[in-house]
Parts: sequence; C-alpha cells; structure tokens
Amino acid sequence: MTVNTINRDAGDKSKGFRLQRLRAIQLLLEQMEHRDENVSVFASTEYLDDVYIKTVTHEGSTTHLEGDKNYDISKKFSFMSEEVTNSLIIFLDNWLNCDMSESLFYCFYTNVNYTKEKNSQTTKSLDIKLPELPVLKLLIEKRIDDKVVDCIKKRLLHEYQKQYKGENKGYFEVIKGFDNRKWRDFLSRINWQFGQYNDKELERSLVKRIEERSFYTNIDVSGKEKFIIDLLAEKFSSNEVLKDPIAKVVSSVHVENILLQISKDIVKQSDPVYDIWGSLEPPSDERGLKEKILDVCTTYKEFKIGVKARHIAAVKKEHDQLSDRDKGSFRYRVFEACQRKLPDLLEKDGEVNIDCWLEELFLVSKSHLEDKSKDYSYPITNDDAIKGTILELIDSCFLSFDEKGFYYGDI
Repeated sequence: MTVNTINRDAGDKSKGFRLQRLRAIQLLLEQMEHRDENVSVFASTEYLDDVYIKTVTHEGSTTHLEGDKNYDISKKFSFMSEEVTNSLIIFLDNWLNCDMSESLFYCFYTNVNYTKEKNSQTTKSLDIKLPELPVLKLLIEKRIDDKVVDCIKKRLLHEYQKQYKGENKGYFEVIKGFDNRKWRDFLSRINWQFGQYNDKELERSLVKRIEERSFYTNIDVSGKEKFIIDLLAEKFSSNEVLKDPIAKVVSSVHVENILLQISKDIVKQSDPVYDIWGSLEPPSDERGLKEKILDVCTTYKEFKIGVKARHIAAVKKEHDQLSDRDKGSFRYRVFEACQRKLPDLLEKDGEVNIDCWLEELFLVSKSHLEDKSKDYSYPITNDDAIKGTILELIDSCFLSFDEKGFYYGDI
C-alpha cells in the first residue's frame, strides 16, 4: 500500500550538498571494493533522501538510504533534536512506501556527536519516560527494549501528526498500529554514525581511498585523485536536476569511465571561477534588455528586440540543464570577456550600433572561451549559446550599452 507522502527528494539546497555528494562517492567506492563481477552498484543524491545506494546481485538487491548532517562541531544531537526526528520520519515513510521491504536499510550520518536527552515540556506533555542512558546510545548499540520503543513511538507519532496536516494523514494510522516488534524491526535497520568526518576531512580520506583502491589498479591516475573526486561530485550534482530516478544514478561504470578518461588525459578540470561568479555583488542597474537598447538607439526595431527576448528565454532553458558550477563558470567567462571589451566600445562617439556591438562582444567571448578551453572544460561552447548568454547578461544587468549600466560590483 502506497499513500501520498511529503515529497522530500530535494531538501534545503544551501546546506550539506558537498558532504552528501562526498558520502555518495565514499559509499559507492566502498561497495566497489567489495564487489565481484556479478554485483552492480548504483548511487544518487537528492533522491528520497540525501544519499541513495543500491547494490544488485543475482540473488536480489539491497538499498541504503542516508541522511547527512554537516554542522559546526560544537552542536550536539539528542534523540529529541528536530534533525533526528525528521530523518526518522523520512525513513519511516520510505519503508512504508516500499511495503516494509526486508532489503531496505538506513543511515544517519553527521560530523557532530550525540548527547543525552533532557526532560522538557515536550517530554512531560507526551508522557515520555527517558531511560538513564541517551536514547541514541541505546539505538547505536541496538539495545532497543520496550522503554526505548515507548519513548520513540510517542515522539514520532506526535511529530508525524504535526507534519501531516489537513486531509493527508500519510501513514499515521499504520504507524500508530505498530507493535513493539515492528518498531524494533524498523529501528534495527538504522545505522547511526555520529562524530564522523566533515566535508573537508571526508575529501582527504577519499583521496587516500582512491590512491589505495583495490579495483581498476591497472589504470594509472597518480596525482589526480582530487580531480577524480571533483568530477564524481560534479556528476552527482548534474544528475540531481533530472526528474527520472534512473537518470539520477551514478554507477561503478561512471567511476571506471572517469578513471580511464583521466589516465588518457581526455577530460579537463572544471573552471574554478564559478566561485567568483557566485560572489559578485548584485547589479545596481535595473533596466532590462529593451530599456538598455532603446536608451542608446531609439530607432532600433521592436521586432528585433522580440527576437532577442526569445533568444534569452531559450538560453535560460539551456542554462537550467547545467550544474551551478558549470553555469557559473560559463557565465563568468563570457561576462569577463565582455567587461574587458566594453571600455573600448563605450569610448566610441555617435549612436550605438547595437548589432555591431553584440557581434564584437560575441567574438571576444568566443575567443576567450576557446583560450580557456585549453585547460578547462565547458559543457556548452556553441555560438548560439554564447550569443544568448551575452543577451541574458545584458537583461540581468551585468552588461550594458552605456556607461550608466557599466557593472562596478564591489570595487
């Protein structure tokens, strides 16, 4: 039986992304180290939870879902913490959506430690009798007696009912009917990992893991381990935007292909300037493309502006298919080339020839990208995309045809 549960495929996009992608890489590599030719391993991020791993053999398959929490080390979780409770509810919904499958297992991974629960207004109102030891310690050690079950059951039923308001009750009635044996079955499926690596520590451990790998040892990638991690993280990132769960998957085949391509110098690194693009100050000029054109060339034809507006709409769709890293790097390099050319154009006398200016901006942008492509990779480099990106940068106020709209940023 499947009911309508809260869609949690995409969580808070501002937190923990690097950690969960690195954890997906770690879990994928771990499975690859222990597999034989009859085992296939698949992983994805931002599907059902932060990390999804599936291992398939001739005998069947097992699935691992994980919630990753990257916090300042001074923070500590107790069982009553919202992050812990919410992860348990996500695990519960998934397990019930999958008919309480025997092949489903879960993990709560965080760099911070756990602490003992304190009696509070919440525990009093729910009549929760806390055990002497921290509930999370008992869960880690699989010491799940009736008293522990009672604490967890009361807390989760209360929070589950709060999350499912209105007509959609989720699996509340099913969960309410769980006996202690069923609760223990569910809770025993969860691997609790506290005090683990944060994103930077995990990345260093992955470099070492790739150096000492037991698979594809005939492929020489010495000194390029960090690059491999970046490429795998980018692969997970780019797949996150895809709607089809199958298309989100990164497999051991992808790992092998990346190793082979790097060993033969087929692939190049992503351009690191995406960080600069993300840190640019918002433009102060609020005019759009049409205003900027008509402010410098009152005779410019309306239908030509309409064609350019449609071009912007098309290139935005193209940008939407890119990862934040690829999109940021590409836009910044186009912006950088145009920004360097604009002072020469702005010093010219007379009315602005819009089409000539755009052609000159296109030529310098194309040349700039071709030069940077000697060292870095860009997902799109076709002429139409470059021209559309220039128009989009004008419309989004980073470029202009007059000194009034020249972007100064935080200079």
